[in-house]
Amino acid sequence: MLAPPRQDAAALAATTTLLNCYLREGGTATFREDRAVFNDLGVEAELLYRSRTLHHRFGPVPVTPTELARRISLQLDPGTSAQALLDRVEASLECVRGYVEARTPDLDRLFAPEPLSFIDSDQALVLGHPLHPTPKGLSGRLAQYAPELQPHFPLHWLSVESRLVVHDSATGTPAPQLAEQLLGESAPPGRILIPAHPWEAGFLARAASTLFTTGAVIDLGPQGAPVTPTSSVRTVYNAQWPYQLKFSLHARVTNSMRVTLPKELRRAVEAKRLDGTIVGEQARAAAPHLTVVHDPAYLQVPDHDGFSVLFRENAFEGDVSALTVLCQDHPFGGRSRLANLAAGREREWFQAYLQTVIVSLVRLYLDVGLTYEPHQQNTLLRLAADGMPEHALIRDSQGYFHREAAHADICAVLPQHGEATESIFSEALADERLVYYPFLNNALGVIDALGAGGGIDEPLLLGDLRDTLARERKAGGRYPHSLLDRLLDDATWPCKANLRTRLHDMDELVGDISTQSVYVTIPNPLTPTIELVEVTESHHELLQRWMREPRVAQWWGEVDDVRTYLDGLGHVTPHVAYADGEPFAYVETYWAVEDELARHYAAHPDDRGLHLLVAEAYAGTGVPRALVRQLVEGHHGRTVCEPDARNGRMLAFCQALGGEIRGEIDLPHKRAALVVWD
Repeated sequence: MLAPPRQDAAALAATTTLLNCYLREGGTATFREDRAVFNDLGVEAELLYRSRTLHHRFGPVPVTPTELARRISLQLDPGTSAQALLDRVEASLECVRGYVEARTPDLDRLFAPEPLSFIDSDQALVLGHPLHPTPKGLSGRLAQYAPELQPHFPLHWLSVESRLVVHDSATGTPAPQLAEQLLGESAPPGRILIPAHPWEAGFLARAASTLFTTGAVIDLGPQGAPVTPTSSVRTVYNAQWPYQLKFSLHARVTNSMRVTLPKELRRAVEAKRLDGTIVGEQARAAAPHLTVVHDPAYLQVPDHDGFSVLFRENAFEGDVSALTVLCQDHPFGGRSRLANLAAGREREWFQAYLQTVIVSLVRLYLDVGLTYEPHQQNTLLRLAADGMPEHALIRDSQGYFHREAAHADICAVLPQHGEATESIFSEALADERLVYYPFLNNALGVIDALGAGGGIDEPLLLGDLRDTLARERKAGGRYPHSLLDRLLDDATWPCKANLRTRLHDMDELVGDISTQSVYVTIPNPLTPTIELVEVTESHHELLQRWMREPRVAQWWGEVDDVRTYLDGLGHVTPHVAYADGEPFAYVETYWAVEDELARHYAAHPDDRGLHLLVAEAYAGTGVPRALVRQLVEGHHGRTVCEPDARNGRMLAFCQALGGEIRGEIDLPHKRAALVVWD
């Protein structure tokens, strides 16, 4: 199914990523059984796995990844210079080659279902983000600190005049004292000890040389216990420490210069303080299976952001793994660790994941108003002894926000919370980012990994995700469920365009949060494949059951015998609608000019009418909307319907899909509203 061991694993991974980015961000291909033809790129590839989540697996193509990136750039944006992208594609490719070579003896263990330590798992991301064109690319002296190479090194320690240092802590212990505890030494009077990443220490010696020459900063050199990087090169770990340390690095990693902004330092401590209030209690009650890993303290030298360091709770005990590592394809064609963990019980595993991660995030959004940007690298699962998801952990305070709808309630607990740190998401922006991070990136990544493992079909898992979201929407919450409306009902989802963002050389940590990245739209993956089948005798029992439901009879009237009802339809054609093979609705279509309706409005010859009945289990799921969109968009003329004028739910449904109410008319059996789609 995936690449055989003989092939260049790094080049194949890069090719697959580039082709998938191209398809997500506006490119096209023709799929022919086991081939994918990219006419605009002049390449054809073997189709090893076709995914409903747009993460396909391809065989090799007859051009290098760098040449492929050049062709893609010309197609997506011919007016933009692609050289920066091409240089980074080449650098990333060389890094991945080196990581695969270095870790080959260890790969089978890292992809096996047996338990791993946190750091073993966090340093196993040898291929990187599967839908980013340049997932790796550390160069120069920084390359030796890559987590995939498992380095261990002491930190560089600096003694800084106290007057220069700004710090805060929500731990009950001042940040300077936390630093002293990690080093095991006390600072001289009037000074504060600040740890620095060895690479950044060299940068600071040049960029802030005046502070060093005046003695305001004294370089103490490498000291203390060794640390090792986590999946993020700038966050380091020591198993014996109560905190990990997240540094600023003046280096471009994937899309961004990895420098922590002052507002992000304050936001981190602010989030921890909120966690200690009634809001934190509400969050734990709403999402008992999820823990936010906080960054509750920091040290900073204003105007010199390279000195900044965040203290991160070191709460990663047991078999804890980032989702991006679990979902990662084996470089030599084996199954992902997730597929190995879930083998034979894929749907059970996914249900546990939904409850642990997705339902937790939805309840925090609906009940507490807290929102996160939990992409796969910052979403971790603690696995039970049997490999099932047991608990979720969300790390990285750069992605902690709350929605505007909850701002007044949160400020009643902590006045002005989030205002100076810009951690308030407008409702529209919250919905956009939450569609992408927890769902398109996170949940669909899990679905893809399970499907690519060969043990289950993706549509079944997409249906489970859709059903879960529909149940949570029906349950409601303290704040509006507009995110769930968007996920279930919209025809498209917003998707971060990593290739376009990289092509335009955008830094995702600079500027207004709403414009830091390029976003495109993709078809809603929760929309099932819908098929209309003309009614036969085999459907009679099903239709009889549906028509006897009280909510249906209220508007359709009592139907004592389905056969008699169907025989009397005349010019109307009855259908049963199927979603991914499951019946969910009864649809009647007719030409309006042949119907009584034509006597009550100026009917066009190509006006097609419809009547719709939806099974209770599918009401409110978004599937009926997809059906009507398909009926309307698939017909070249106008579409009309005439629901009872008192049926407010149906009228709202039609209007939400673009139908226009043209007035009320008196039909022989009801007063109806005339709805028209032009």
